[in-house]
Amino acid sequence: MASGELVRGGDIREEDLPFGAALTASGRVSVAHEFGTPSPEHLPFATQDLVALDDALSEATRKTKIRFNIYVG
Repeated sequence: MASGELVRGGDIREEDLPFGAALTASGRVSVAHEFGTPSPEHLPFATQDLVALDDALSEATRKTKIRFNIYVG
């Protein structure tokens, strides 16, 4: 854990949190998501962005003979 000053959000009330969210003892908001297939609006990258990333990594690997990998998750 990084050192630093702990800032507590005194403005957050548990009754104002969305379904599946909880206020921890440290003041952090912890949120649970439903299990299952994520809907497209909750994915971090659009399909076209993933295709562009895959193309760039494949091209870099071909040109340099060095395998480039990335973990998205």
